[in-house]
Amino acid sequence: MKPMLGLALLAIGAGLSQPTAAADARTPFAGFVVHPRGGVGPSFEFSAAPASSDAPVVISVVGRKTEPADREFRTSLQKRWLSEYVAAGRNLRLREQSMCDYRPGGGRCDRYEFEPGGEENAYYFALDNWP
Repeated sequence: MKPMLGLALLAIGAGLSQPTAAADARTPFAGFVVHPRGGVGPSFEFSAAPASSDAPVVISVVGRKTEPADREFRTSLQKRWLSEYVAAGRNLRLREQSMCDYRPGGGRCDRYEFEPGGEENAYYFALDNWP
């Protein structure tokens, strides 16, 4: 496992999960926490989630609410999660912001889709908790 933007992994929970044929029927991926290299800066936590439209991964800051300055880490944190759970060698087909079904009335998500495409190859990250 390789650190990304100075973040090192401290795994919490069980081993790696693998996606199933349908994104909405996936077994949830294990949550984990990443710490900044050298202990400077906030630690971020990834929720355990299937990473689907109706149950996206939520990234939070350990011990406090997310702040505007934390946004600089959002994309690198998402890439860190993807490097943990998406098989090596899979090509990114697209990244987009989309509406998700995880709360009444919907919510905003970053959606990553990998080849060969479709929902079974898509992973969602909630955006509504980022200021």
